[in-house]
Amino acid sequence: MSEIKYATIPLIDIFTIGRGLPKYTKAYADKHKGKYPVYSSKTDDDGVFATIDTFDYDGEFLTWSTDGYAGVPAYRKGKFSCTDHCGILILKQGFDNIYLPYVRYQIDFRKLRLGYGNQRVKVNQVKNSNMYVKIPLDDEGDFDMQMQKELAEKYEMVEEQKAIIKQKAEKLKDIVVRIEKNCNIKYVPFEQIFLSIERGKSKYTKSYCNNNSGGYPVYSADNDKPLGYMNSYDYDGDFLTISINGIAGKITIFSEKFSANADRVVCIPREEVDITYVRHVAEPILRNSIKGRKGDLGKNEFSKLTPNMIKKSLIPIPVLEDETFDLEAQKQLALKYQQIEDIKRNLYEKVKNLLDVVMIRGE
Repeated sequence: MSEIKYATIPLIDIFTIGRGLPKYTKAYADKHKGKYPVYSSKTDDDGVFATIDTFDYDGEFLTWSTDGYAGVPAYRKGKFSCTDHCGILILKQGFDNIYLPYVRYQIDFRKLRLGYGNQRVKVNQVKNSNMYVKIPLDDEGDFDMQMQKELAEKYEMVEEQKAIIKQKAEKLKDIVVRIEKNCNIKYVPFEQIFLSIERGKSKYTKSYCNNNSGGYPVYSADNDKPLGYMNSYDYDGDFLTISINGIAGKITIFSEKFSANADRVVCIPREEVDITYVRHVAEPILRNSIKGRKGDLGKNEFSKLTPNMIKKSLIPIPVLEDETFDLEAQKQLALKYQQIEDIKRNLYEKVKNLLDVVMIRGE
C-alpha cells in the first residue's frame, strides 16, 4: 500500500458542536414513553438513558458524555435525542464524504477532562480545544471515503482486541496461586489465629468525621480510601482488617494510627502470627464465603460477610511438632506469596500501559 496522504482540518470547521436538552429527565421520559432513545452520560446499555415518543436528531452523528465517564466519542445513527449531559457533533454542509465511524477513532476528548471521580468535558472545552481531524485523501485530493472505511474497520478490530486483553488482565489480578507448603499445616478457625476480632464502631460516619475532623483516617467498606479523617484513633500499629460489606472479604493491612466503622473488622494479632501470610491465604477463603450480589471482576458488587462467618472460617497455618504456630514458616511463605503478587501486579501494569498507548492514526 502506498503512503496515505491526509488533510488536517480543525474540528470546528467540520462540525457544529452542541449539547442536548435539560428537559429530558426521568420524569419527562415517564410521561412521554416511546421507542426513540435518549442518550445521556450513561455508558452501559449502549448509553440509552430512556426512550420517548419524539426525537431531535435523525441521521448520523457523534456524541460524547459531558460528565461521568466523560470524553469518549460514540457513533449514533437513526432518530434520537440527548440530555444536557451529552455533547453532540453535527456535520456541517459540504462534508458529506466524511465517514463518522472513522472520525470517532480520530478524536478523544478525555484529555480535556476536568475534576476527579465524576469528570467533565464541557461543550465549550471542545469548541476551544484546537483539536483537528486527519482525513485520508484520494489521488485527486478529495476525501477518500473507502480508505476511511478500511481504517475504521482496522481501528474497530484493535479496540475489540484491546477489550479482550483488558478483561484478561483484570482477571489476572484475581488469580489465586497456591504454593506447595513443605511444612506441617493445621486448619485453624480464624478466631483462634488472633487475640480478638473487633468490629468497628457504627458511630463513625461521614458526619461524625466532619464534626470531629482531624488527621487520623477512618476506614469503612471501601478498600481503597478512608471514609474520612477525625481527631482520634482506636488502633496504632500493624493490623489485618477485613471489609464485611460492599466488596466483602477483601483484606487490607493498615500500618498507622486509624479507626474503623461497622463495615470493617480489625483483627488483633498474636505474636506468633504473620499477618501478611494470613492475608494471602485467608482472602480467597473469605471471598468464597460471601453472600449477596457478586459483580463481574469485582464491579457493581454488593456482598456481605458477618464477623461470625469470619471467625469460623478455617485457615491453613504452618505448625511446629508441638502444634504451636510456626512463625518462621509463615514468614517464608508470605515472602513467596508477595513475590507472586508483585509479578502479577507488574504484568497487569505492563498490559495496562500497552492498552493506554495511543495508536498513531493512519498506520
